[in-house]
Amino acid sequence: EISQIEIARKLNLTPANVSRSIKKLCELEIIEKRYLAGKLVGYRLLVEEFEPQIHS
Repeated sequence: EISQIEIARKLNLTPANVSRSIKKLCELEIIEKRYLAGKLVGYRLLVEEFEPQIHS
């Protein structure tokens, strides 16, 4: 289990940027949040391979 704050530290990003990125990954159904007894316990990868969308 790793927190968004720890992800931010390891990637040298702000926690806000990590939060936005995780939200976007959930919206794109690339990952999903996993809960246990109503508490967020982690994330699950939903796709093994995906084509990144290139925005111009």
